[in-house]
Amino acid sequence: KDGDGATALHHATRGAQLGAAQLLLARSADPTLAQRRRRTALHEAAAHNAPELAQLLLEAGCPLTTRDDDGHSAFDLADEHGNDEVADYLHDGRAKLWFEAAARGNERQLEKLLDLGGEIQHVDELSEEDVIDAPLHGTALLHASRKGRAGAVALLLRRRADPNEVHDLCPHRYSPLHLAAAGR
Repeated sequence: KDGDGATALHHATRGAQLGAAQLLLARSADPTLAQRRRRTALHEAAAHNAPELAQLLLEAGCPLTTRDDDGHSAFDLADEHGNDEVADYLHDGRAKLWFEAAARGNERQLEKLLDLGGEIQHVDELSEEDVIDAPLHGTALLHASRKGRAGAVALLLRRRADPNEVHDLCPHRYSPLHLAAAGR
């Protein structure tokens, strides 16, 4: 680490050195480490418009929900700097995490993702393989209801998710309330 707590992975990301970042990760560099201002390498990829590095870091386990000392997530930095390609990629990554957290009942991660903002009634547009064990398209509340994740359902309802929402992408036409009542 340097004087600011930045690792070699932070520096490789700032310099848009994809090959160096790949090598560092292959040699067990920890993508979750943050420097003194709590910025991860993913924050650097977002701020420096490096979509390939953002993808690599997310796949390596760099957390999407970390906020720096200024309260910015990597998505916030990409958006703030006008780095649309990185912002789009991170948005898609956040959506996937959102639905997986709901389906798994991971309330802590779901809370962090909700705090990052976004539309709570967002409907997944991912393939069936992208959302764990969930062939239903729908909202996070639908996924949590289907998997019987009461804590996640309660959290989403507190955040004003609509239990009666049925989206056009949902071929079964079930609402989260219907799934809960049916015990599915």
